[in-house]
Amino acid sequence: MSDPPAVPFNPCYPSGYPPKFSQLMTEKLAYFIQTATRCSAQIRPDGLDKVEEYWRAANSDWNNDPIANPTVLPPMENHQERTIFFDKCNKICELTPQTPLECIRVIMAANNGAECLMSQDLYGHPEFAQIVADANMLVQVSSSEVVEDPEDVKIDVNPEHGASQPTRPRGDFDRVDEGSWDEGHDTISYN
Repeated sequence: MSDPPAVPFNPCYPSGYPPKFSQLMTEKLAYFIQTATRCSAQIRPDGLDKVEEYWRAANSDWNNDPIANPTVLPPMENHQERTIFFDKCNKICELTPQTPLECIRVIMAANNGAECLMSQDLYGHPEFAQIVADANMLVQVSSSEVVEDPEDVKIDVNPEHGASQPTRPRGDFDRVDEGSWDEGHDTISYN
């Protein structure tokens, strides 16, 4: 299921936004933040120099494959392009990275998903700051309950030399897709 399209202020709603819009955006933003945080924790122990090396290599791969990667934010009012964009973000964020470069790819997809939500869906929303704060709080609570030490989730830089799986179960949110917009974009429905 796809993420909702950007929703401009709509005077037909008492608040100007569909019911449960703030809750849905909080959960989606938390999902993207948590996903990026989880993968960052996996590569952080390798040190700044190695992480910068990973970023350079992954960035080149990322930009060379715009078909598979959400490299450019979609136009705000283009539902089809937004659907494709968020489908790419979600597909990549659902991966279990086996290498540092895969971690970076997941981080990039999660960051782009979060950026799109904040710059399009939440831009100008009266509860913008509260939604971001609530999403960050969800991430902190989830992270503190599951992963106490980033070393516990470090992956092997050389997967061919043994296990490359995280050493502990990951603490992350399930993919958030509770809501969907109708074709007219005036209401939100929950499955």
